[in-house]
Amino acid sequence: MRTLVLGIGNPILGDDGIGFHIAQELAKEINDENIDVKDTSVNGLNLLELIVGYDKLIVIDAIMTEDEKVGEIYRLKPRNSSETAWSTISLHHLNLATTIQIGKKLFP
Repeated sequence: MRTLVLGIGNPILGDDGIGFHIAQELAKEINDENIDVKDTSVNGLNLLELIVGYDKLIVIDAIMTEDEKVGEIYRLKPRNSSETAWSTISLHHLNLATTIQIGKKLFP
C-alpha cells in the first residue's frame, strides 16, 4: 500500500506554513519505501497531480475552527458520500474534500 503524507501550507505565512514545515521534518525521519512525504504550497486541482496513484493520503495542514484552539490536532475523515456540490465549485477556491472527490471521478 503506497501512502502519501502531504504537508500543505505557505512557509512564509506564519501558522499557515505548519503543514509544509512538519512534512519537511517528517521526511528526514521516515525511511519506508511505501511512504512518501511531500510538502507543497499548491491547492485545489493542482493537488491532484501530487496525490494520484496513492492508496492512502495523510494531509497535514493548518485549519481555522469555531473554537480556535491553537495547536489542537484534529483527525478529519472524508465524507462517505461521493456527491459533490458541483454548482458551488469555483476552480480558484476548491477545498481539499472537493478536490479529492473530483480526483476520484477523473482517476477511478
